[in-house]
Amino acid sequence: MDTPGAPLRRLLEWISSQDKGVRQRSGFSMSTLGVCMAKQLFAIAGYPLTNKRQPRMLLVWRLGLLIEKEVIALLRMSGDVVVAGQKEFDAADPPREGHIDGLILRDGKLYLFDVKSINKDGFIRWIQCAGESPWRAMREGWYAFDPRTIVQKDYRPVKEVNPSYYWQAQGYMQAALSREEYRTYLLHDLSEVEEALKDVAVDEKVEIALDGFYLFVYNKNDSTLYEEFVPYDADAIAERLALAQQGYEQIHGKRRSKKLTAAIREFREIEPEEKKKALVLKWQCRRCDFMQTCWADRPEIQGVKGVEPNGESKDSSSGEADG
Repeated sequence: MDTPGAPLRRLLEWISSQDKGVRQRSGFSMSTLGVCMAKQLFAIAGYPLTNKRQPRMLLVWRLGLLIEKEVIALLRMSGDVVVAGQKEFDAADPPREGHIDGLILRDGKLYLFDVKSINKDGFIRWIQCAGESPWRAMREGWYAFDPRTIVQKDYRPVKEVNPSYYWQAQGYMQAALSREEYRTYLLHDLSEVEEALKDVAVDEKVEIALDGFYLFVYNKNDSTLYEEFVPYDADAIAERLALAQQGYEQIHGKRRSKKLTAAIREFREIEPEEKKKALVLKWQCRRCDFMQTCWADRPEIQGVKGVEPNGESKDSSSGEADG
């Protein structure tokens, strides 16, 4: 007979065993274009992880996949024309890849979209940043914010709340603009929605609208739903991609070394903060897969240990430092 808690421990051990760490990529992931550039470069350069991934976070990611499917199902049930299917995208200069969650028909146009699931605190910050009452959104259940109705042209709420979502949206739109095969969908490949799309088709092709991108957000605490339209900003994404290209050129074809580690650290985008007269890393860095390697040059920061360029802790023979 199992002792109390044994089944749960087995589950957590199994979840941890399924974690293969950071997938080795030859380029950037579309979904992390807005994540700290140093983290992305450490991953592409093949540095080993110095932070253990917690089973709880692995479960959070699995839940996110289930929520994504549920939101798409709800959109369809509510009458939206949705084309889902995890379509792959890739682009060059710098090399990057990813997949969209689907496309949705709005105002006679087919838009790219992505589904995000966040906790209550993140949801409230997002709605507040959009200039609306979070309590109204939660009370009404579904509240849409469309910055096209706002006079200020520089209004970018999602960019302020979660830059990675913003740059992900911009990156997919830029990729679609640069690759003709991503700008159109063949009507016969969309047989399940052919009737709804035939009026906007030309020569059996449906053009993808690239003036913006839809984000559908699910509050994991109370199931409130929210959507936001993210306008395309060609200048902003061009600047971000130029930084990514600069970083890629720093690491491409180079082996891990003290010199390369120092070069990657130059691309850190999140600074530590002072709390109670001590320097501490922000949560993004504390959860980062490469936390110890990245900050080993700053041993005065609370919780940072010395790590060699190959990722091995100076005070550990295991090659892995505690997170």
